[in-house]
Amino acid sequence: MLDTPALTAFVAVVDSGSAHAAARRLGLSQAALSRRLQRLEASLGIKLFVRAGRGLALSEQGSQLLPKVRAHLEGLSSVLKSVRDTVRYGVPTVTLGCLPTLCTSVLPQALAAVNKRHPDIRLRIHDLSATEIRQNIADGSADVAITYLGIEERGFSQQAIIEEPMVLVVAKGHDLARQTHLPWRALSGLDLIGIGPQSGLRRLLEDARPIIGFDLNWRHEVQHITTALQLVASGYAVTVAPLLALQGRMGENLHPIRLGEVPLNRRLGSLWRAGERLAPEAEAVRRAIAAALRGELAVRMKTLI
Repeated sequence: MLDTPALTAFVAVVDSGSAHAAARRLGLSQAALSRRLQRLEASLGIKLFVRAGRGLALSEQGSQLLPKVRAHLEGLSSVLKSVRDTVRYGVPTVTLGCLPTLCTSVLPQALAAVNKRHPDIRLRIHDLSATEIRQNIADGSADVAITYLGIEERGFSQQAIIEEPMVLVVAKGHDLARQTHLPWRALSGLDLIGIGPQSGLRRLLEDARPIIGFDLNWRHEVQHITTALQLVASGYAVTVAPLLALQGRMGENLHPIRLGEVPLNRRLGSLWRAGERLAPEAEAVRRAIAAALRGELAVRMKTLI
């Protein structure tokens, strides 16, 4: 039988950097922590750590074991969370992290499909920024997320779903509303509404400077793309946004314009903790949203002439 307290102690020492810090983190005496590690080493017949100066370093066998132990503990945590939620609410519960713009565009269609096939699933939605979503996945507050995907990061598993183009968005009464395609240089004289510098969207555009060829003029700044689009719809200014952000009645007052010879795309996909296998209910939600995203993008692309 796996000794979960001993495995937890092993990972705590690695993450804390010392036995003293790990013992404090776990609320144990150093002697109790040492006993757990000795018990684990004895059961496995290997040395987990070697002396390195005044501290400890992973042995070769310990290094090989670590990712497997992490995966086991993360999987156990996921199972226990699912059991607690089922006991608490009486039905399987899925906690979903989702970008706010997707919550009001593709999520209703996806949830209708989930409810038809799995009427017993209870869903909690955390409509947050991409940065907050990653934190929710990392700390276990969310089971799975649909979000903007950047480079692959340690601690996360991800699967791309679609790539949506970035477009210039103007009000339908704007002088540029007759345009269907513009080069990036056409934006050099425009006052743009930008999203806060910590947002994934802002970072995407800044990282694309070699493609754009110059720094975009962010004269105004807001924290949410929906706010930027509302200001654009009122005729206040223009912005650069992902195509799927144009939604609902507000979207009816907006005109998207393709940019550049080669599209600059935002990659959307699903995200969950590395080493964990999604519960069947979470996988059902993920698949339904993926299908809805693909369908919605196909419809929206037809609006780009």
